[in-house]
Amino acid sequence: MKCEKQISYNRPAADLVLPESPELERAVLGALILEPEYLPDTAEMIEISAFQTPIHGKIYGMMLSMLAEGVKIDLYTLTQRCKTVEGLGNPAAYLAKLTQAVGSGVNVLDHARQLKDTETRRRLCLFGHELAVRAASDPSGVLDWATTEITAIAAAMLCRQLDRIVTMQIFGIIRSLIYIFMFLIWGITLRNRIVQIQAKRFMTSIAWLIVFWVAIRSVKFIIAQSPLAVRTLWYMYYIPMIFIPMFALLVALSLGKPENYRLPAVTSLLYVVSALMVIFVLTNDLHCLVFRFPGEREMWNDSDYSYAGGYYIVAGYMLLCTIGAFVALISKCRIPKARKTFIMPLLPVVAMVIYTLLYVSGEITGGTFIHRLAGDMTVTVSLLTALSFEFCIQCGLIRSNTYYIQLLRPCTVPALITDNNYNILLSSDCAEKIDREIMQMANSSPVMLSNGKRLSSAKIKGGYVLWLDDLSELIEVNDKLAEAKDDLKDDYDLICEEYDLRNREAHILERDRIYDRISRETSGQIAVLNSLTDRFEMSEDEDERRKLLGKMVVIGAYLKRRNNLIFISERSSMISEKELYLAFLELTDNLELYGVTCGLNIRLNKSVPAVAVMEMFDTFEKMIELSLDNLSAVNISVTLNDGIFTMTVTAESSTDFAVMNGDFVTAVCDDDGEWQIVYRREAGRCKA
Repeated sequence: MKCEKQISYNRPAADLVLPESPELERAVLGALILEPEYLPDTAEMIEISAFQTPIHGKIYGMMLSMLAEGVKIDLYTLTQRCKTVEGLGNPAAYLAKLTQAVGSGVNVLDHARQLKDTETRRRLCLFGHELAVRAASDPSGVLDWATTEITAIAAAMLCRQLDRIVTMQIFGIIRSLIYIFMFLIWGITLRNRIVQIQAKRFMTSIAWLIVFWVAIRSVKFIIAQSPLAVRTLWYMYYIPMIFIPMFALLVALSLGKPENYRLPAVTSLLYVVSALMVIFVLTNDLHCLVFRFPGEREMWNDSDYSYAGGYYIVAGYMLLCTIGAFVALISKCRIPKARKTFIMPLLPVVAMVIYTLLYVSGEITGGTFIHRLAGDMTVTVSLLTALSFEFCIQCGLIRSNTYYIQLLRPCTVPALITDNNYNILLSSDCAEKIDREIMQMANSSPVMLSNGKRLSSAKIKGGYVLWLDDLSELIEVNDKLAEAKDDLKDDYDLICEEYDLRNREAHILERDRIYDRISRETSGQIAVLNSLTDRFEMSEDEDERRKLLGKMVVIGAYLKRRNNLIFISERSSMISEKELYLAFLELTDNLELYGVTCGLNIRLNKSVPAVAVMEMFDTFEKMIELSLDNLSAVNISVTLNDGIFTMTVTAESSTDFAVMNGDFVTAVCDDDGEWQIVYRREAGRCKA
């Protein structure tokens, strides 16, 4: 699992309360454990980020992984997976506690929708917090940044022209430092603007690669003296030239995903291919498959060369990454306006292609106007690359933390953003002027104003956000309701009293009916248990008392699970495979304590009619009751084939089970004296 940040906004202060619902989280997880068939629908509705509690998010992530792997999800398998989750403690106990928090999983989708709504409210709170931070720290936003960039570019171009006129390297150094500083600033701004975490990392990597490219270009032209050093630095150009298109493709693939999304592992192959391309270029002196130099020179340099076949492979890879990036970028865009303006990010790319063709043609023909106008290919390509990404951000193709002022001003809710001294920094157009003393009072609790409006406040980083709720209509309605409340109170009390009486009567009748059913269906076993209890109290033989106690435990386990099945059948005509398994498991566990070797195998993968469950459980109990004194081993197998429920009980006992033969039960003894008691009934005929 990734780090469980909700979104990439500036983190709020500790005293900012975010919407959360641990109860809903536990309800969703407990319901999914009971009813894992709802997990695919739930996964389409909520993501891991919906769980504010880290442990709950990790458990949900484990369930999604098991779903993707096709692993069956139940309490046992999930417990095994969650043993690696840090901070969970005893996984079995914690997961069992989650299942106990819900009665069933039928409401899991409703709970999931409520949890999604909670996450949405939490994201809105974080967004409002970030809005205030940006408004307080950088009100001009992108406009100020763009002005700075344009100024830096103009200064750099001036230094280039001066460098051509004045034969001093100082202007070249200044120009290089300006370029490096400009791209550093651009990379820093990306960290504050880009929302999606992985896209942010890839774009900042592009910025650092551009800085590296300009730096080694500066060393090559200003510091390096030997031809070997110059050529080596020239080879190193291809590190950013290869990795920048690759990172651009990864940026495009990351868009439209949650903030904590990670690309599939298969995309790591791009790193391998790019690294191999870089190694291929850097080792050109060994094989000359990328560039060829005159063979008669003692010391080759980068001024006299030709392209080999390997160069076109490298260039083709860079072109494919670039094309793939823009195809993925446009295909993922969900903003109609951005689809219409996607040509903007393509303009720098087209300009880059044209520039490269003119530059290469000038290298071949001996110079063109492009060399005089923009002869620094490194800087030109870097500027066009940065410009293309900026256009993507401005068009909305890449989500960013911008346009806060444009969002707040037309807001229909009167809202204010202040600093810590309650000086107003930003406000919506419909906001009212409020005294500072009243704003301070709202910091502790909402304040009702005389005009029927309520002023609320929340602490954010660097100040406060305040908003007004118009409650005048609500107050008027409340007054009318208060008047009607007195008139309706007496009638309401009478209705409630009558309802309570009827409800108690119905509850008593239903309770008596269920108790009568339990007494009727388990009367025989209760009589046996009472008889064993009397014998236990009268016996003085310790061995006999131990045997009687074992029988009482087995019969008691049967009565417990039988009554539980009755309660379940009262709610539904179908009983889950899990409940059938647990009923047989508890009974066999107690049989093993009595000294009987037990085996249990239930393969149904679906719910079972309650009638069939009762009959199978009663058949097994009758077999135990007949043979408990001489029963040495028993194995139970329950299957569903061709619509027929079959329970096969294999018993090693000297008891004659032929008395159990009936409509649905067949008892057969083989030559070895081993009995097989088979219950068989069609699923379609199992009706109450």
